[in-house]
Amino acid sequence: MRFPFLFITTLLFISTIFTGCGSRERYSSEAPYQKLSLYNVEKQSFVSQEDLDTLFMQTRYANDSEKNPLYLTIGRRLTKDSQYSLSRIILEKTNNLSEKEYQEKYTLLATSYLNLKLYDQAFKSLKILAKTPAAATLYYKLLLSWYYYEKGSFSSYLIALNDAYQHADHSPQVQYSILKTTWKSIQLATAPQVQQIQAHPNSNIQGWNQLRGIIDPINNPQVIRSPQKTLAQLHAWQNDHQDHPAAQLFKTTAETQPPIPNTDKIGLILPLTGKHKKASGLIQKGIFSALFEIRPPNQTISMYDSAQSDVSPLYKQAVTDDKMQTIIGPLSKSEIQDLLSNTQITVPTIVLNDSPYQKPLLTQYSISSNQEISQLVSNMMLSGYHHPLVLSDQSPLAQSITQDFNAQIEQQGGLVAQSKTLEPTNFNADISSALGTGQSLHRHKFIQSISPEPIRTVASKRQDIDSIFVTGETKNMRQIIPLLKYHYSGTLPIFATSSINTSSSTHKNKDMSAALFFDAPSLANKNNQPLQAKLQNNILKKIQASNPSGFHEYFRFYGLGLDAYMILQTSYLWDTLDGYLILGVNGTLSRDHDGNIHRELARMTFKNGQVSPDGRFDQIREHWKALTHQSFNLF
Repeated sequence: MRFPFLFITTLLFISTIFTGCGSRERYSSEAPYQKLSLYNVEKQSFVSQEDLDTLFMQTRYANDSEKNPLYLTIGRRLTKDSQYSLSRIILEKTNNLSEKEYQEKYTLLATSYLNLKLYDQAFKSLKILAKTPAAATLYYKLLLSWYYYEKGSFSSYLIALNDAYQHADHSPQVQYSILKTTWKSIQLATAPQVQQIQAHPNSNIQGWNQLRGIIDPINNPQVIRSPQKTLAQLHAWQNDHQDHPAAQLFKTTAETQPPIPNTDKIGLILPLTGKHKKASGLIQKGIFSALFEIRPPNQTISMYDSAQSDVSPLYKQAVTDDKMQTIIGPLSKSEIQDLLSNTQITVPTIVLNDSPYQKPLLTQYSISSNQEISQLVSNMMLSGYHHPLVLSDQSPLAQSITQDFNAQIEQQGGLVAQSKTLEPTNFNADISSALGTGQSLHRHKFIQSISPEPIRTVASKRQDIDSIFVTGETKNMRQIIPLLKYHYSGTLPIFATSSINTSSSTHKNKDMSAALFFDAPSLANKNNQPLQAKLQNNILKKIQASNPSGFHEYFRFYGLGLDAYMILQTSYLWDTLDGYLILGVNGTLSRDHDGNIHRELARMTFKNGQVSPDGRFDQIREHWKALTHQSFNLF
């Protein structure tokens, strides 16, 4: 009997050690739980799962008469913080509600179910709300619109969305956001969705469909070949649809339309020799591929080698001596700095990188990973990931991205739990330390040393993080991401930038299958691409056919050239229609008032070593999450 007794004693000792450094110490110092007030719930900052556990335990000390208001307040707060699974759990516990509480419960539940993709439950909640005064609220109508979108009834979605728009007249900012969401949905419509709206007799839908057709370069080649004819069509639509909601998108009339820049003579300023020769050649191929596909009449392109001369005199030569009417380039930040600090921009110019300058006639288009951070952070916050662990290597770009990421997380109300730069020779130990598994593994090693039997355990990790963001050079990411899994990152989502997607090799990519990143929507399933992107996709397929082995590695530079050409040819529509989108290779493109191009990307991952769209992500769904957050206090 001696051995079983020693074995049991050892197990009890092990249990004491493993639990002694965990959450029980925290709880033992805080129990018994104090009565929870609504004020405390509204002010609570949910940094970890432990904070939520504590909050739920405290609800047990509330009186029966206080529990419903308390649960609803917690549900509202969790919904606002995108903690939909937790909100659903606590809301489903409520019963014996007043009429007002009843409406709030099912409004919050419908929001959670839609975000969790539980559409049958969402429909049941909306059906319950339809029999209450909540059915007359703007928020209900937004949720109903979203439900129709998710169920694939695009026409019903647009009709319900127009109903929401009409009910938002008391909130002009939200009303205009609804209008912009409708316009974006129309432009991003897939072929089956366009077929739905073309077959529908609703006059509002037909108005949207006609407007979409005018700006679609496949449906209307004059968009690129003859801007004057396209503008005439747009202003004719404007005159015929003065009561249509989309009339508010017009910035001009036929009388106030500014002159359209002439693009017959294009100057291309790129480093055609030297270290940037390869990138320049890819950009050129993208531009000329678009030119040969579209073939605008009388258009010519002249080349200028910025590697052989300073860019400022080249620009002056192109514009003054050679009478170029538009310019694409230069490419590098140093060349752009030289141009913009020493030269007056006198013709429409698209530089292929970013700078701190804003000037009339200047458009800045960059494919730097820094440009992805804003969308990535917004996606994390809307998905409920507010407390990331941030890990980076020592590269200058990674440090710049980390600084930008941390600032945007805090600006949007999140909290970076820790930001750590990893030593290149010590990734393993640094990651173990950052995840907090080092002490747990050390305890296991000690226990195993005194136990006669094998001890199997799973190392515990820190509890104050809900996600991980990693950035660095690709070769380092191929070590860091697998190490995160090795050190029990578990179900924590790992976010990264598109810099991890530089190879089509399944062998190189197989260890990065845990990572989520935003990248060009042209990588997504072509069968589900917006109809309006058909022209760019056709051009891209021809480029890929000419270089199948090197396409994946270089497609962003091909896309940079193709997109720059499309910007040059159709940017006049940005001056005419608010919310106009160019469905480019490197993103869904829009331009702000300062001339900066913004790229909206698709969320991607790796499956079996191959890049693949994340099926949980949808561009329109993402806008709905933002729209419902914006209007959250309107119900």
